[in-house]
Amino acid sequence: MAKWLKAALGSRLVLASGLAVALAAAIAASPAPAQAATGKCGSEITYYSDATHTHRVGLRGWLPFNCSCAAYGSGIITSYYTVTSSVC
Repeated sequence: MAKWLKAALGSRLVLASGLAVALAAAIAASPAPAQAATGKCGSEITYYSDATHTHRVGLRGWLPFNCSCAAYGSGIITSYYTVTSSVC
């Protein structure tokens, strides 16, 4: 194989590897869907085990506290959730 061909293939492999790492980092850093939808004080998200919303499995919220936004949460995050707003 010609030297220039080996160099070109090596460069493409390095570029593809770098893009894969960057994509993985971006996905890992992205917020959960409900957090992305709200992301503000006064919101509370309740997570459920399935689409029937009968068994609560998690809770996340952001409420005003001492002139800032205090976050709280417990349980797990799922694809099934409701978002409610509280009076601040």
